[in-house]
Amino acid sequence: MLKVKLTWEKVIKAVDFDANIDFLMNNRGLYLWIWPGKNPRVGYVGETMNFYHRMLEHFYNIIGGKYLLFNPSPELDFLDYLKEHYIGKTIEELNENNTIFSPIKNAKRDLSFKRVFLDESELKLRLENLRKREFAFATMEFSIKTDNEALLRKQIEGALINELFNKYKALTRSSLKLKGAGKFSQCVIGDISKWPETDIEIVHEGLTNRIPQEVIEIKGFNV
Repeated sequence: MLKVKLTWEKVIKAVDFDANIDFLMNNRGLYLWIWPGKNPRVGYVGETMNFYHRMLEHFYNIIGGKYLLFNPSPELDFLDYLKEHYIGKTIEELNENNTIFSPIKNAKRDLSFKRVFLDESELKLRLENLRKREFAFATMEFSIKTDNEALLRKQIEGALINELFNKYKALTRSSLKLKGAGKFSQCVIGDISKWPETDIEIVHEGLTNRIPQEVIEIKGFNV
């Protein structure tokens, strides 16, 4: 069995990144995008070798139009928003309104340069998207020593995505995917790049009161 301690070190907004730049540049581990909303929900789960470089990549992709973006009301539960505007929809259906923005990589021939790069109202909504959400960062401590920590991080990431997917699927009574998507392709909360190879025990420490409860409830994964 693999045991891992997730220490939730920071829960901050994008505007606070500059004040936490040393932490971001000198740490690695697991991170969450959190929609504060009516009930705090996880919008994305990821792992990285360096928080700073990964956040730069994410922000470039968000501003540049590569990522699927949402614009839910702060008063709305993010899962209720997904049920109405995302789950079971096609990319074409998403493009019919400005509630959700289709990423460039999926737009193909339907890509509108005017909309993605020149529409000031949409660029403003992308900035609002970044301002609304919170980002949580956890460092990892494993029970075993390894020369391939990246592999272990990816397995922990996969375990959390799988468990959250099942929790949110039960709450929404539907999958968190677009129409025709595979089991974990185009899944809202992230793609599983590496499934766990062994049973995992997870211990949460640090700022656990700032993390959505459904994450803290995840104590492990059984293969």
